[in-house]
Amino acid sequence: MSPTTHALITSLLTLDPSLSPTEKEALRSALAEGAVAPLAALPSPPLLLLTQRQAAELLGVNRTTVWRLTGLGILRPTEISPGTKRYERVQVETLAREGYRHLLKPARLRKAA
Repeated sequence: MSPTTHALITSLLTLDPSLSPTEKEALRSALAEGAVAPLAALPSPPLLLLTQRQAAELLGVNRTTVWRLTGLGILRPTEISPGTKRYERVQVETLAREGYRHLLKPARLRKAA
């Protein structure tokens, strides 16, 4: 590893707060070994946009529920091409954490039998 690469990695470790613990460990390991890990060895970042199926999995519901939440305006997808919509991960994670039942009007909730 060249001195310039070593200096850049050291700066990155100390100055970049967005690095995940896994990324920091990979960079520390590369510094210790004197080699840079191949990019395939680093974890891929999480997807920023999710399909309806991925959003449903993250929420722990089925795709029909995601479709209904979209129709009610609780979830707002982004149309990335005509007929192709994706959901922002941040919005879905927030909904998963905070829940959505409080956003529904009482008349929209099904009555228990």
